[in-house]
Amino acid sequence: MERGNSILDQREKIISFIKIRGPSLPIHISQHLKVDTLLASAMLAELLSDKRLKLSNLRVGNSPVYYLVGQEFQLENFYQYLPDKEKETFELLRSKQILKDSDQLPAVRVALRSIRDFAFSFQYNDQLYWRFIKVNEENASELIQKTQATQVKPVQIEIPVVKKILLEHIQKAKELSISKNVQNETVQDATPAEPIVIKEKQKLVSLIPERKAQESIFKTPVKTKKEKGKSEFVSKVYEFFESNNLKLVKEISSKKKEFMGIINVENNGKFDSYICIAKEKKSVSDKDLMKHLQTGQKENLPVLFLSNGETSKKAVEWLDYLGNIIIYRKLE
Repeated sequence: MERGNSILDQREKIISFIKIRGPSLPIHISQHLKVDTLLASAMLAELLSDKRLKLSNLRVGNSPVYYLVGQEFQLENFYQYLPDKEKETFELLRSKQILKDSDQLPAVRVALRSIRDFAFSFQYNDQLYWRFIKVNEENASELIQKTQATQVKPVQIEIPVVKKILLEHIQKAKELSISKNVQNETVQDATPAEPIVIKEKQKLVSLIPERKAQESIFKTPVKTKKEKGKSEFVSKVYEFFESNNLKLVKEISSKKKEFMGIINVENNGKFDSYICIAKEKKSVSDKDLMKHLQTGQKENLPVLFLSNGETSKKAVEWLDYLGNIIIYRKLE
């Protein structure tokens, strides 16, 4: 009976110790009670079974951390014991407070699922997000709303500007075309007895260099593209765009066996932007996907990867896991 009371007293001492010290390891309990570590671990296991203590997911060495309900935030003191990638992800989430799962690199997405003491998932508009332990779901939703309100899609700005410039060129071209017709009529009808018409003819003739300059500026890109030409591989990329109704917004680079640009895909009346990376390769590995994912991450855009190569088994697994973050299509 005395031994039983002694063990109960020891258990209460453990609870009191953790209340004061915060989340603790078995070695701390052993030192405090001056008992063997195995005995301390056994008493902690009993308290855990009685649901008087909770157990961390992270490990310090091979040991978990024991804590009381309400001490969850204090586990932050142990985050330095996380593996390197999990530690980086913890710091990223703590800094940002919320992270959209689909915007993260694969390694970060895996790490978010590993740091269960600090990262908590929730759905917002059918999208998966992660919130830091100190941010409740209501505040996390408000942060998302504020972020979306301040975001401006470059495509929505760029297209109207391009359209406006093209319309101005078209209008000028029409005006100059009318001037040319008037000039031709004046030349045909002019006689020495019509000085006013001759004077008008001189004015119109003076406009010809300006018209030619305008036409030259307007047609130069088309002419240059035809003169430069495209390699067989890049031509296949353009054919893919055309057959799939993809709009090329910006060509970033184009080489004999490589291409990079930003494209728009129409989706229910809205435009989704992708960075398109195309490479002539015999095979596509998971390392290729990781490399292009980093490029997409820098541009903050999902990736459309085009190639004539066969995907490796590991690459197929990653494509299935990553979903719309990176899409691969084979060029025939």
